[in-house]
Amino acid sequence: MNGRKTFISLVSIGLIIFCASLAQAQHCSKPITHQNFISAIIKGKREKKSAADFIELIKSEGVDFTLTSNDVQTLKRLRYLGQKGLDDLQKAVHENRCKAKGDSSSISQAITNSPGAIQVGRDMIINSAPPPRTLSPKQALDFIAALKQFPPIEKIHLGCFVGSEEACAFANQLLAAFREARWPIEGDRVDFMTATSRGLRGLVLFKRGKPMPNSPLWEVITTPTLRVLRNAFGLIDIDGQINAHTTLDENTIEIYVGAQP
Repeated sequence: MNGRKTFISLVSIGLIIFCASLAQAQHCSKPITHQNFISAIIKGKREKKSAADFIELIKSEGVDFTLTSNDVQTLKRLRYLGQKGLDDLQKAVHENRCKAKGDSSSISQAITNSPGAIQVGRDMIINSAPPPRTLSPKQALDFIAALKQFPPIEKIHLGCFVGSEEACAFANQLLAAFREARWPIEGDRVDFMTATSRGLRGLVLFKRGKPMPNSPLWEVITTPTLRVLRNAFGLIDIDGQINAHTTLDENTIEIYVGAQP
């Protein structure tokens, strides 16, 4: 009899552990990334969201990051979540962080090397591919502050290389920052661009140019809005290349986010 009770107890414990693991897997199937979180926080100020709105989403989806002390200080500077809201938000992020797929006390040696990766020692692989571009909370605030000082004179068009998911994700972070700075973007969206028409990498600022005398090259006159954009991107360590465009409207600046250099 005692053996039967012990068996039932073990089965019950096993079911509880299984259900908890299943719930965790479903909860963390597509956790919120750091860059998406920052974009949502910036956009949320404009849309008058509360900390409770973000907490509900975090509890539903989970997150794949932790908040650093620098993140917290920057969020305080946004001044719309309130101290209690900020405390509750930190707690939600801490309690709903999803375990990364590779997190384990023991790492299997059965790893297949991929191009661009370097194996160090027996159990560790370091991928040399650059990390995705993202705006940190401080960078976003600095970028927005620089733009707010000088409203744009020209129209702004924002696009990304359609073949790079990373480029388009970063472009959408920039779109959120432009909205917060009250800089209108044509169509209030990021447009996809093809490699045939925009083969450049990195971030490029296109402006209508004109042919240089006795030269096959084109030149661009740097307008005040173009100068503000160049300086704002410089504050977040992005070298915005200025390139001449042969057909762009003279009253338009096109910001193109290409694949990483």
